[in-house]
Amino acid sequence: MTYTTAYFASILGLLIIALALNVSRTRIKHKISFGDGGIKELKGAIRAHGNAIENVPFILILLFFYEVEEGNQTIVWWIGTIFTISRFLHAWGMIKRISIFRISTTVVTYLTGILLPILILL
Repeated sequence: MTYTTAYFASILGLLIIALALNVSRTRIKHKISFGDGGIKELKGAIRAHGNAIENVPFILILLFFYEVEEGNQTIVWWIGTIFTISRFLHAWGMIKRISIFRISTTVVTYLTGILLPILILL
């Protein structure tokens, strides 16, 4: 059996690796091994990666549990797609300092984190 969540986990896993590579690239560019050196570009790169690490696993676990508990596959696809797109936009907003992306996608993350447990419990 193939789980839809695996596709989203793969895509989001690649995003997390790309964000980690961006941190490394920015560290090399500014010759900063530890911390952020007060460099805004590096702070944004670190926070974009950190925020993805903080939120993506939690939502993927909930999405997987919903799917395994015979959740509606259409709902799995919609939630997974919207969440994945929002995580890319959130990373972009963190790195480029675009507030509207950061704020709107944070709301999507919070709503997803509330919706999935409710769906699982029902």
